[in-house]
Amino acid sequence: MGKRANEPDGAEFISAIAAGNNAQFMVVACAAMAGSTTLGIIAASHQTGGRLVCIVKGIGQLESSKQVLNSDTYRVEFVVGNAESLLSNEYKSADFVVIDCNLENH
Repeated sequence: MGKRANEPDGAEFISAIAAGNNAQFMVVACAAMAGSTTLGIIAASHQTGGRLVCIVKGIGQLESSKQVLNSDTYRVEFVVGNAESLLSNEYKSADFVVIDCNLENH
């Protein structure tokens, strides 16, 4: 049997899709704090010149996200609130949305 092809991790794959589609308004809805997927979308937004919003549930998740993203924090607009409501209203014009599968009720 031949070797298995190297597969990109999820964050790289999502980043490539966003960048490949030239996404201009990206939203990430996090179940907890921002992580590797958000970093991937930061890379995509940098490539496309697009806007990136990260929705977190509370102040604790916001502070943790800022610590994790460190020097990339300035590239993200953080919003604290209910992801379902925000995605249905304020951010319904987003052309690329990533929803954490661990986020309840989505």
